[in-house]
Amino acid sequence: MAVKFAFAKNPTTLKDKFICWWRHGAYYHSEVILEENADGTYTIASAVPGIGVRTAYNQSLPASDWDIIDGPGQPEVAAAWFKAHDGEKYDWFGLLGFVLSPIKDVSPNKWWCSNADLTSVGMSSCAWRFEPNTMYAFLSDLLKVQY
Repeated sequence: MAVKFAFAKNPTTLKDKFICWWRHGAYYHSEVILEENADGTYTIASAVPGIGVRTAYNQSLPASDWDIIDGPGQPEVAAAWFKAHDGEKYDWFGLLGFVLSPIKDVSPNKWWCSNADLTSVGMSSCAWRFEPNTMYAFLSDLLKVQY
């Protein structure tokens, strides 16, 4: 199974609405899907504000709130990356960096969602360039070319 990515839409908080507005897109957060469970729930991983890098189990991703697409990488590799980085802090300065662009690698061992997600599948050299909307657009275009 290839890695799938989930993109959160329909923001409810001021921060999430600001991200969508500022970046002219529908998405404010991304997750790597590590496993789809038999009951329709998922094991997902990302970096989350206030929590940092984490893996979450038995999560519901309703289509009304999430868009799911295929992407590069293997779930086992991504899961190992998230296990190795579990508990590392959220990168608030990096989040500001993608709003103001370009700020690169200013907070070692800190992550924002799309940065952690792409790094986990081996795209570490360019992961800092993406926020959820540009990540979705890039992966969608990659699918058209690659598959």
